[in-house]
Amino acid sequence: FGYALVRDALPEAARRHIEQDLLLPAADTIRSHRMGIHNIQCWKNSAVGLVGFVTGRDELIREAIDDPERGFRAQIAKGVTEGGLWWEGSLGYHQYTMRALWPLAEAARHAGIDLYTDRYRSLYDAPLALALPNGDPPGFNDNAGRNVVDYGPLYEIAYARWKRPVYGRLVARTKRDSLEALLYGPPEAPLGPMLPTHSTLLRQAGYAVLRSPAMAAAVRFGSYGGGHGHPDVLNIVTYGAGRQGGLDPGSIHYGVPLHREWYRTTIAHNTVCVDGGLQARADGRLEEWKAEGEVTILAASADQAYPGVRLRRRLRLDSTGLEDRFECSSETEHVYDWAFHAPGRLRVVGVQMEPGEALGDANGYQHLKIRLRGRTDADWRAVWTDGAAQLVIRMKGAPGTEVYVGSGPGRDPTTEIDALIVRRRAARTVFEARHEFTRE
Repeated sequence: FGYALVRDALPEAARRHIEQDLLLPAADTIRSHRMGIHNIQCWKNSAVGLVGFVTGRDELIREAIDDPERGFRAQIAKGVTEGGLWWEGSLGYHQYTMRALWPLAEAARHAGIDLYTDRYRSLYDAPLALALPNGDPPGFNDNAGRNVVDYGPLYEIAYARWKRPVYGRLVARTKRDSLEALLYGPPEAPLGPMLPTHSTLLRQAGYAVLRSPAMAAAVRFGSYGGGHGHPDVLNIVTYGAGRQGGLDPGSIHYGVPLHREWYRTTIAHNTVCVDGGLQARADGRLEEWKAEGEVTILAASADQAYPGVRLRRRLRLDSTGLEDRFECSSETEHVYDWAFHAPGRLRVVGVQMEPGEALGDANGYQHLKIRLRGRTDADWRAVWTDGAAQLVIRMKGAPGTEVYVGSGPGRDPTTEIDALIVRRRAARTVFEARHEFTRE
């Protein structure tokens, strides 16, 4: 863009030098490595396409936009799932892809090529559909992503092109001091709510957010997510009383051993781990979805996460809290660990607790620091206190229930958060819980 602004003011020799000795060789280097439907290929397309526009090379423009395997149109058609989420299932990589696409779309628009389709627009809808009440993403898979307000500059362009009021309302909450605001933003943006208050389902991507006045619960039930997926099907994240409750750890730098040893393990997530192992790279399946008024019901299952084991989770959210029923069934006995990680200090009520010890030395268990353990057949509850907010999980009793309190790495690996592990040894068991948020 910068070169296009000054190109006509430069001498012919300077233009030739910049284009022949810098831009075109750079485009050739980028073209030598092609990646198919991928977030990085979106950046490559924009780089090659913009060189094509500024140098008048139509073949570069056609390749960047119309290549059937990797061009802009192919990325939108094949990489954007129903509901708008980028296929890798990570809001961080979703936002990264949004940043990559718009320069080519804008350059094409100025050349009379309209790439601003409804499917492209849906990329801007998905982060809003999946946002927690404070605008943060749930954090599923690698690269948890950032608060939707942090991407205000991208929504300046989206609002200018599609005129959707919700984009303008998001823009109005930002500082509006970006280059995009200067170039594309209107002098004033509309005020009002920017996030949905109703429950949302992204069926193809396998994500949903259940919402009520009491709280929100995001659930990952479907597609594994390719190379950036985590072994955590049926994982949930919760938010209420102005605080996040159930937390997905997200990811850290991929080369750090802790990323593989903790962040990509099943026990690090709010789901069930079987026999201390990792879930397979398996998809889940939606069985039920019903959203009427303040009541939302979701049920999903996973039959391939562990050999010979069927996992099924049913959530019912109403104006008071979340009912959570997690069924585990097999023909043979297994060790089922129901895990939940949340900020704040955790205490257990209704179980006699004593000093605990490590539950394992692999698959993430080596990073769980167990402080306390107990055993009960009766009903009990777990309470996390985080400032003035409390998350209460009421657990229905079952014979032989083992309760463990400990901590593990959080989003910031230097800061641990408290973890609850509920263990049962059986062929079949049902973990029945109710999640409620309160303020002290």
